[in-house]
Amino acid sequence: MKKLLLTVILSVAFLQSPAVIRTKNFNPALGTLTIQNFANFVYNYSQFQISIGNNYYTLAALSYTGNLNMLALAYVYFYSLSLPANMIAQQDMLSGTSIALWYPNSLPGNATPSNLVDFLQYGSAGNPYESVAVAAGLWTAGDFISVPPPYQFNGAINDYGSSFFSTTTSIDKLNGSDFELQILPNPVSSTAKLIMPADFNKSNSPLDVVVFNVKGEAVIRKMINGSEEYLLDCSNLPEGHYSVQIINDRLKYITRQVVKVE
Repeated sequence: MKKLLLTVILSVAFLQSPAVIRTKNFNPALGTLTIQNFANFVYNYSQFQISIGNNYYTLAALSYTGNLNMLALAYVYFYSLSLPANMIAQQDMLSGTSIALWYPNSLPGNATPSNLVDFLQYGSAGNPYESVAVAAGLWTAGDFISVPPPYQFNGAINDYGSSFFSTTTSIDKLNGSDFELQILPNPVSSTAKLIMPADFNKSNSPLDVVVFNVKGEAVIRKMINGSEEYLLDCSNLPEGHYSVQIINDRLKYITRQVVKVE
């Protein structure tokens, strides 16, 4: 996984501009987070901060795919957040906590309502920074997302609260010749080229690639930059039959069988 570090100088005018980014998807089991830019112009969010419970990070310090110089209405995917062991011990990510986005240099000493960009809490109320979010008008006291994770934000830029989040447990398969996934070579011994149909990823957003074995177990899962072609390393897979599934940002997927040989 490649870690990119971006450095930016943010002007005072920029910091005072309205918040235009929101948490779009969050999967605590996989440690994946998606941020959406609702603006009609490009922003660079690399030095923004994110808090997960009482722990905080600068966005550029996390491992991610995509580009923190975010195009309008584009997505940035974070995966494998590399949460420290002490955080995992102190905070059960699956049962509930809070996720908040902040302007640069807000944490830990300047966590004020004016510096808070977005907020959500799931599993329970009263998580860290709930009172700050309430004061900022971004959340309702005692409100929390009660549906099972992973979470999908379905609202617009000015919609806040648990009612705008739903669970993303189902995806739909795209069928027909226009949505055929090519895998070359097949059978494969080491590396396979995945060739996506042209209309599958019109927004050029990152894609979720999952490889299942015959038992239905996910043996490979990667988030990749939006592209029509991707090289998939199958060298560590045992011989056998597998299903490759690629999911886009609209929760639509294409799939194809592949055979692994030595």
